[in-house]
Amino acid sequence: GKTKNLNLILEEFEKNPFLDKFYLEPGKHDLETELAFVLIHYHQLKGIPEADPKKNFVSDFYIGKDLLFAKNNLIGKEYEIFEHLYQHLSSRTPTPDIIICLDGSDEFMVRRVMERNRGKEGVINEEYFKRLNQRYKNFFETLETSKVMVNMEKKDFLKDPNQINWLVEEVDLLVKGNSY
Repeated sequence: GKTKNLNLILEEFEKNPFLDKFYLEPGKHDLETELAFVLIHYHQLKGIPEADPKKNFVSDFYIGKDLLFAKNNLIGKEYEIFEHLYQHLSSRTPTPDIIICLDGSDEFMVRRVMERNRGKEGVINEEYFKRLNQRYKNFFETLETSKVMVNMEKKDFLKDPNQINWLVEEVDLLVKGNSY
């Protein structure tokens, strides 16, 4: 199907110069971290429509998750500053046709974060990841875009890479149904 001819865009989280500080000193670098992420994501996504309108793209991130993280990490004036920039930047990026929602219990998601061993994430309190997981669940429930829900505890792509075939079929069905 069409999913085989996609151009891949991977999140460049390692470009965020504030990320390690965010994990090591919670509360001190939240605004800088979130602003850096939304700018990195905007930079990665802004040229997609003009690049080649006939090509399809798949990204392992969505700029909407920046707002989700900001709601988890920022309050008051800092959140207002972030939201103002986010609204401006997100309106200039393409809207995804399909979003794949990875879901799991709090315990499963915390374990996955620890297993991926990315930077200083391991020093963050488990409660932080549990709050974030709940925000993701709420976000996915209200999402109006076409979506594929994946319970990672039942469809574990790491333990069984063949499960990806199921996901490709689900996406292909949505693509055909939406006539892209």
